[in-house]
Amino acid sequence: MISMPGRKVLFWAAVYLTAQFAYVLFDRLYSNWLIWRDIGGAFGFWDVQLGLAPIVAGEVLAVVAAALMIVWNFRARARPATEVTYLFWVGLAIMAFFGPTLVTGLAYSARGFSPGGPSFEMWLQPAVPFVVGLLMVLTALGMTIRRLNRKPVPAAT
Repeated sequence: MISMPGRKVLFWAAVYLTAQFAYVLFDRLYSNWLIWRDIGGAFGFWDVQLGLAPIVAGEVLAVVAAALMIVWNFRARARPATEVTYLFWVGLAIMAFFGPTLVTGLAYSARGFSPGGPSFEMWLQPAVPFVVGLLMVLTALGMTIRRLNRKPVPAAT
């Protein structure tokens, strides 16, 4: 079992990530609102930066993932945390951190826009750590499911 200092580090990392993701989400929406408020087209607002809707969806999911980390810290503080628990939450934090950048790169690539250099670099660079985080989450879930599905082994005679 891992002691409580690890949980405190995870808690403050979740607070930081939630604040950062919320700020980036607010910044994207506010800057696009400033651009499109005089034009008056609601559709145009979401079309800024080659498709604002998928980017905002990625940012909202990042905020939700970071907020879930905070909620988990408060709800589960009486139970000891295992390595699997930290593997899951750190993997989710990595996915949340690189997810919005990955969504932005995919949105640019889907529209054929390449601001200098190959367009695949915009989504390939954040995709590698995102996949590592995904593997961490899937490993933690697999270990948890395997532990829950453990059947009693008959005693040797």
